[in-house]
This record gives sequence, structure tokens and C-alpha cells, in this order.
Amino acid sequence: MRIYHFFSKNRKLMIGIKAIICCTILFIIIISIKNIIRDKKEDKTALTLKDNLQTEFLSDVKVSTFIEHLNGTLISDDKIDTTSLGTKTVKVNYKNTA
Repeated sequence: MRIYHFFSKNRKLMIGIKAIICCTILFIIIISIKNIIRDKKEDKTALTLKDNLQTEFLSDVKVSTFIEHLNGTLISDDKIDTTSLGTKTVKVNYKNTA
């Protein structure tokens, strides 16, 4: 019968390898979270809308009409439907260059 000691060479090696793997995974997770937070902050400052987001009924307006500052380029400058009254939801597709 073979008896393994708690602090044998193989056991120390396995503990060391597991510690390195855990630290590497933790480092990757921390860097990923940091990048996500940074990207969200950059997205908030990349697009600034004008104060007045109202338009006349049946007017010819595009998405770019309501953008005050854009740090990047619009992917599509779509026309906004003004044939009916009320609040509209408009999606803005842009590429951030920051």
C-alpha cells in the first residue's frame, strides 16, 4: 500500500498549477469587466442629442437632424416618419471612432 504525504512534490505541483490557472482566469475576468465599463462610458459621450427633439407634423427630417455631437459616423441616416402625431422611438446606428 502506497501512502501519499500531504506535501509531496506532485501535490505541490498540482496546487501550484491550479493556483496559476485560477489567477489567470481571474485576471481575464477583471480585464473583461474593465473593458465593458470603459466601452459603456465611451458610448455615453460619443453621441449627444439636441435639447429640442420635437418636429413639425409632415416635415422631412432625418436622424442626423437631432444629433448635436457625434464622435464617430452614422451607419444609416434614416428618415423619421412624421405622418402621425405622438412620441416616436428612433434607433440610431453609429460607429464610434474613439
